[in-house]
Amino acid sequence: MIVISHLLVMMMMMQVDKPATFSVNFNGAQGALKGFVDTPSGAQEELFIQEIDNDLNSCRFLPHENGVYYVHLKFNDAHIPNSPFAMLVGKLGADPALVVAQGDGLQSGISGQ
Repeated sequence: MIVISHLLVMMMMMQVDKPATFSVNFNGAQGALKGFVDTPSGAQEELFIQEIDNDLNSCRFLPHENGVYYVHLKFNDAHIPNSPFAMLVGKLGADPALVVAQGDGLQSGISGQ
Protein backbone atom coordinates (compact mmCIF):
# COMPACT_ATOMS: atom_id res chain seq x y z
CA MET A 1 0.00 0.00 0.00
CA ILE A 2 1.34 3.41 -0.97
CA VAL A 3 1.18 5.98 1.83
CA ILE A 4 1.98 9.63 1.35
CA SER A 5 3.10 11.05 4.67
CA HIS A 6 1.65 14.37 5.76
CA LEU A 7 -0.75 14.70 2.84
CA LEU A 8 -1.85 18.31 2.72
CA VAL A 9 -5.23 19.02 1.20
CA MET A 10 -6.42 22.63 1.34
CA MET A 11 -10.03 23.32 0.51
CA MET A 12 -12.02 26.52 0.30
CA MET A 13 -15.73 27.29 0.19
CA MET A 14 -16.85 26.03 -3.20
CA GLN A 15 -19.66 27.42 -5.33
CA VAL A 16 -21.53 26.18 -8.39
CA ASP A 17 -19.92 27.14 -11.74
CA LYS A 18 -16.74 28.39 -10.05
CA PRO A 19 -13.56 26.30 -10.10
CA ALA A 20 -13.02 24.20 -6.98
CA THR A 21 -9.30 24.04 -6.26
CA PHE A 22 -7.15 22.29 -3.68
CA SER A 23 -3.48 21.36 -3.35
CA VAL A 24 -1.77 18.05 -2.65
CA ASN A 25 1.73 17.98 -1.15
CA PHE A 26 3.76 14.80 -1.79
CA ASN A 27 6.26 15.51 1.03
CA GLY A 28 9.08 13.86 -0.89
CA ALA A 29 7.19 10.85 -2.29
CA GLN A 30 7.91 10.08 -5.95
CA GLY A 31 5.17 9.05 -8.35
CA ALA A 32 2.16 10.05 -10.42
CA LEU A 33 -1.09 11.56 -9.13
CA LYS A 34 -4.36 10.81 -10.97
CA GLY A 35 -7.96 11.44 -10.08
CA PHE A 36 -11.60 11.95 -11.00
CA VAL A 37 -14.75 13.37 -9.40
CA ASP A 38 -18.15 11.77 -8.74
CA THR A 39 -20.90 14.43 -8.96
CA PRO A 40 -24.05 14.57 -6.79
CA SER A 41 -26.13 13.35 -9.76
CA GLY A 42 -23.89 10.30 -10.24
CA ALA A 43 -21.82 11.43 -13.25
CA GLN A 44 -18.05 11.09 -13.33
CA GLU A 45 -16.00 14.16 -14.26
CA GLU A 46 -12.36 14.83 -14.91
CA LEU A 47 -10.08 16.22 -12.22
CA PHE A 48 -7.46 18.54 -13.69
CA ILE A 49 -4.09 18.01 -11.99
CA GLN A 50 -1.14 20.30 -12.56
CA GLU A 51 2.32 20.16 -11.01
CA ILE A 52 3.17 23.46 -9.30
CA ASP A 53 6.49 22.42 -7.76
CA ASN A 54 8.42 19.18 -7.21
CA ASP A 55 6.24 18.15 -4.26
CA LEU A 56 3.14 20.25 -4.85
CA ASN A 57 0.23 19.65 -7.23
CA SER A 58 -2.87 21.73 -7.86
CA CYS A 59 -6.16 19.88 -8.44
CA ARG A 60 -9.20 21.55 -9.98
CA PHE A 61 -12.71 20.71 -11.16
CA LEU A 62 -15.72 22.78 -12.19
CA PRO A 63 -18.88 21.88 -10.24
CA HIS A 64 -22.18 22.45 -12.04
CA GLU A 65 -24.62 21.58 -9.23
CA ASN A 66 -25.04 21.91 -5.46
CA GLY A 67 -24.25 18.90 -3.34
CA VAL A 68 -21.51 16.58 -2.18
CA TYR A 69 -18.80 15.70 -4.69
CA TYR A 70 -16.46 12.77 -4.10
CA VAL A 71 -12.89 13.34 -5.23
CA HIS A 72 -10.94 10.14 -5.94
CA LEU A 73 -7.16 10.55 -5.82
CA LYS A 74 -4.67 7.84 -6.74
CA PHE A 75 -0.92 7.95 -6.26
CA ASN A 76 0.90 5.39 -8.44
CA ASP A 77 -2.51 3.79 -9.22
CA ALA A 78 -3.37 3.21 -5.52
CA HIS A 79 -5.96 5.26 -3.64
CA ILE A 80 -4.31 7.63 -1.19
CA PRO A 81 -5.52 7.41 2.43
CA ASN A 82 -9.10 8.68 2.92
CA SER A 83 -9.80 8.79 -0.83
CA PRO A 84 -12.45 9.52 -2.00
CA PHE A 85 -12.77 12.87 -0.24
CA ALA A 86 -16.23 14.37 0.23
CA MET A 87 -16.37 18.04 -0.80
CA LEU A 88 -19.48 20.17 -0.35
CA VAL A 89 -20.33 22.56 -3.18
CA GLY A 90 -22.89 25.25 -2.41
CA LYS A 91 -25.30 24.77 0.44
CA LEU A 92 -27.14 21.73 1.66
CA GLY A 93 -30.80 22.39 2.22
CA ALA A 94 -33.93 23.09 0.30
CA ASP A 95 -33.39 23.98 -3.32
CA PRO A 96 -36.66 25.08 -4.96
CA ALA A 97 -35.32 24.04 -8.37
CA LEU A 98 -35.28 20.40 -7.21
CA VAL A 99 -38.95 20.30 -6.13
CA VAL A 100 -41.27 18.27 -8.35
CA ALA A 101 -45.02 18.07 -7.75
CA GLN A 102 -47.26 15.81 -9.79
CA GLY A 103 -50.51 13.90 -9.60
CA ASP A 104 -54.16 14.02 -10.63
CA GLY A 105 -55.03 16.73 -8.13
CA LEU A 106 -52.43 19.05 -9.63
CA GLN A 107 -53.39 18.49 -13.26
CA SER A 108 -57.11 19.03 -12.85
CA GLY A 109 -59.59 19.45 -10.07
CA ILE A 110 -63.03 20.62 -9.08
CA SER A 111 -63.34 23.35 -6.52
CA GLY A 112 -66.02 23.42 -3.85
CA GLN A 113 -66.36 19.66 -3.38
